[in-house]
Formats: sequence, C-alpha cells, structure tokens
Amino acid sequence: EANEALEGMKNAFIKEGKPDEFINFANNLPGPKIASGAQDTIFYSAAEDAYQKEDYTKAAEAFSNYLKRFPEGAYKLHATFYKSKCDYFAKNYEAALQGFETILQQPSNDFTEESLAKAAVLQFYKKDYKAAVAHFKKLEQTANYKDNIIAALAGQMRCYYLLNDDDACITATQKLLETEKLSSDLIHETHLYYGRSALRKEDWSTAQREFIEVNKVQSGARAAEAKYALAVIEYKLKNYKQVTKRVAELDNMNPSYDYWLAKAYLVLGDAYVAQG
Repeated sequence: EANEALEGMKNAFIKEGKPDEFINFANNLPGPKIASGAQDTIFYSAAEDAYQKEDYTKAAEAFSNYLKRFPEGAYKLHATFYKSKCDYFAKNYEAALQGFETILQQPSNDFTEESLAKAAVLQFYKKDYKAAVAHFKKLEQTANYKDNIIAALAGQMRCYYLLNDDDACITATQKLLETEKLSSDLIHETHLYYGRSALRKEDWSTAQREFIEVNKVQSGARAAEAKYALAVIEYKLKNYKQVTKRVAELDNMNPSYDYWLAKAYLVLGDAYVAQG
C-alpha cells in the first residue's frame, strides 16, 4: 500500500510539473533513495506530460531543465527533439533550428526525417539558401514519407531559383511535375518557377509553354506575372501584335496588379518603337 501511495504521489507531482519536489520528498522518506536512472525518467515524464497537454512554453522549460540535469540522459535525443518542436511552435526559431541541427548531427534515428524537414524550412526563411538546399536534398534522398519528398523537391526548386542556379531549378521542377498527387497550387507554382528559370536562360519556347500553363489560372498574382512574361516573350520573338494582346489581358485583370502592369507597358512601348 505504501508503494502504491508513493506511485500515486509521483504521478501527481509529474502532472503538476514538479518532479524535483517529488524526488526531494521521496528521498527524505525512510528506505532506499530514488536511483539516478529513475530520476531521469521522472524528470522526462514531467516534460512529456506538459508537451502532450500542448503547454509548449512549460514543456520547453521542462525539457531544457531535463537536458541540464541529465546531459547524457536516457532521453537526451527525445528531449532535444521535443524541445525544438516547442520552440518552433513558440516561434523561437533560432533555438528550434539549433535543436534540430543537433539531432541531425546524430546517427539516423526516429527524429531525423522531421528534423531535416524543419531545419530546411527554417534555413530557407533565414535566407541561408545553400544550407537549406543541402537539407532539402538530403531529405529527398532519405525521406520515407511522400509528403516530405514533395516538400524537399519544392524546397530545392525555390532555393535553386534564388541562388540563380536555373538548371538545378528546372531539374527540381521536372521531378515535381513527374510526381503524383501534387496539389493544384503546387502544380501552378512549379510551372511558374520552370517558366522563370527558362526565361532567365532565354529559352523562349520553354518559358512560353510554362507561362501559358500558369496563365490558365486566369486570376491572381501568378497569372499577372505570367501575362507579363508572355508579353516579354512575344517581344523577344518579334511578335509585336501579340505583345499588345498580352498587355491588354493584363490591363483587364480585376483586381489589377500595378507592378506587373507598369512593367508590361514598358515592354509595350518597346514594341511600338520596334515597329517604327
């Protein structure tokens, strides 16, 4: 009965997030003291309980305390990962990234795939595109979940474009378009990046094909960019009457997209000059 009572008290202290108080209490009772291994489990359980209750602020602090008290504890990897997720949820992104990178320094484990995915996204938003693309490439190669493979390819596409590596960007877009069950939004975004990279490479026919696909959406900022790009391509191909048509399509959009429209009128002006 005494053991059952002590176990009940332990669970109560864990749920209250007070593992240290329970250990101090139990160690002051007559009999054996709580072994270090059991203390390890008690502290981790308290942090895990807070996490499961979605009290991420409290959980982050508890996981941090666990790692300080048991730097080589049995749950070191678990605590590092879940603390990182707590920091991520709290938008404490630097701390989250540091934790996920720590996980990635370990041999492959149950947390590697999600840590790769999260670290890649965080590096992307830090605008460290080289670090991000390295993670996205590894995620593509090692992921077990299709959603993560798709995310890895989409991440590579965006990073390579921003790194001005158009060949690599196009390779990523081609892989994406060969992948089944993409969302319609991602399909449109992929055609957009394919078109952008082809345009920079002055591959007018490929760029035209891709922007025609984007233009099928008929609304939104992507369609406005596509209409502008198609006007540019028609100008480069010396199809000056088609430039006028594309600019008119852009001018008729509702709502209007002044940035793309202003750029399109410059192209239209160049077309008028070219016609003499």
